[in-house]
Amino acid sequence: NKTWYDCLSLKREVGDGFGVKKCLAALVSLADQAGEPSSVLALSSELYELAKQGEDADNASHALHHIGKVQAQQGNPPGAIDSLNRVIQLCATAPKSTKALARTAASYDLLAQIYTNAGRQEEADHAIKEAQAARQRGNLAMPTHPPKIAAQTPATGPAQQVAQ
Repeated sequence: NKTWYDCLSLKREVGDGFGVKKCLAALVSLADQAGEPSSVLALSSELYELAKQGEDADNASHALHHIGKVQAQQGNPPGAIDSLNRVIQLCATAPKSTKALARTAASYDLLAQIYTNAGRQEEADHAIKEAQAARQRGNLAMPTHPPKIAAQTPATGPAQQVAQ
């Protein structure tokens, strides 16, 4: 991580916007792998703003996917659904990109889990079908296990919010 943060500082100093986005994207992924949601949100938010300014759908969708994932994990299904749907919209601008198709499929996987946790099975089934379709379009492997988001129950509140 330190190397990427050093790289980020250097890229900022020299005004290399592309390099800054590349460093931020790497740091977002590393923070996600390390289970650091606050870092994921901070880095993803910065990456999203920079990507949005430069009309960079790839980095914007990368950032929003991670934001949506953290929102789901932290019990904010409405926010996660919004973020993940925006990822899908951004990725649709590159329908032949394997990376965009993989990100679309992963976003639909997360939406399926959110909808399942909220008892919205029809929407969950639709999301599962869309994830499979995206994987087929990109000749991508089907996941061996779906993503796991901590289950929200009506007693805990967030699932009720999304069910409304």
